[in-house]
Amino acid sequence: MPAASALFAEIVEKKNLKMETKVINGAPEVSGTQLSLLSTTKSTGWTVGVLFSSSIISVFGVDALIPFLVIITTISLICALPIKDVKKEENVNNEFVIEDIVGKGLLDDKTKKANSLIKKRAKIKSLLFISVFFRQFGLIAILQILTLLLTDAGLPIALAGVIIALNPLFQVVAMIVNGRFIDNPRISERLMLGIGFILSTITLFLYTGGSATGSIALFVLGQVCLGFSWGCVYTGALKYIVNRAPQDRAFYMGIWITNLQVAKISSYIVFGSLWFIFTPVMVLPFAAFIPLVGLVIVFWL
Repeated sequence: MPAASALFAEIVEKKNLKMETKVINGAPEVSGTQLSLLSTTKSTGWTVGVLFSSSIISVFGVDALIPFLVIITTISLICALPIKDVKKEENVNNEFVIEDIVGKGLLDDKTKKANSLIKKRAKIKSLLFISVFFRQFGLIAILQILTLLLTDAGLPIALAGVIIALNPLFQVVAMIVNGRFIDNPRISERLMLGIGFILSTITLFLYTGGSATGSIALFVLGQVCLGFSWGCVYTGALKYIVNRAPQDRAFYMGIWITNLQVAKISSYIVFGSLWFIFTPVMVLPFAAFIPLVGLVIVFWL
């Protein structure tokens, strides 16, 4: 996943080199619209997969799901084989390029120093990963028992699958909309992340209300908020990483994925332990406040 995101960004960057585009930190900027294409494709695949899986389970049973997954995985592998590797030009370093230009008289010492200062500022702050950690920690374990919450509310498995599929479906909408919004200079990555954290808290409160009242409408609204929350968080974070660290994007995307996995493991352990003592519905209201910790942290970004 991190390699795919980094590779996609590099392909877009090389395409931008041939076009008139904004340059940040010595590299052509990858717009939010371009980045949202990859995210939209992934969310669309997730939506279709959830709908097909729930339908197959309802008609043929759980055992029929395994051959379906094997076939789909094989198809994805075959489709990935023709993709060409994108490599950077050999032995190219920004400092050598700058020195060469200075030698030709196109840049003076002041410009060179300014470029060095930009490179020093162009670093990824750890606060990004910490803030997203709290969002994932408070939310991910709840999502794993969402099917149980829906069936306890009286929904059949097929209908529960449709409601669960609303999350990636609205992620598709969010990725497209946010990709255009985030290119607006007035909308920063920090603002986009903050909106995502607020929507995550609203999602958990809606789940709480749906579990307490058995209202399907509250679960549906929760899924809509969940889709837009991840769309905001992912779009904002991905653009922040890709455009601030163009030379190390694969490294930071690796940290991004690792951070998500650590948050997932921690969430399973902590909430799993709490569910031995309290019911999931009792824990939900308290879990809703955890993404707000990330909201506080992100404004220091």
